[in-house]
Amino acid sequence: MSWRDWPAWLKGGVIGAVLSLITSIIYVLFVNLGFGVPLFILFEIPIRIVSFIFNWGQVIQGWRVYLGIFIFNPVFYFIIGALIGFIINKINKRSKK
Repeated sequence: MSWRDWPAWLKGGVIGAVLSLITSIIYVLFVNLGFGVPLFILFEIPIRIVSFIFNWGQVIQGWRVYLGIFIFNPVFYFIIGALIGFIINKINKRSKK
């Protein structure tokens, strides 16, 4: 099954997850190299949601940050990308009628 055969929602989800992983790696590299990079809002949203759900408190430190960046961010942005792909597919189907 090639990329062209995938449903639009799956394409959108994979694109969202891959972009999230790439930006997560860049973010971690910048932080570990000592650059004073503030936590981007794109990383903060999923971490805050998961922190609220699991009652981790306001400040997230240590392994929870990496768990949030490398697990929850790709899942969160996969869902966002899948929704965008689904909506685009619906719009394209309507315009073809």
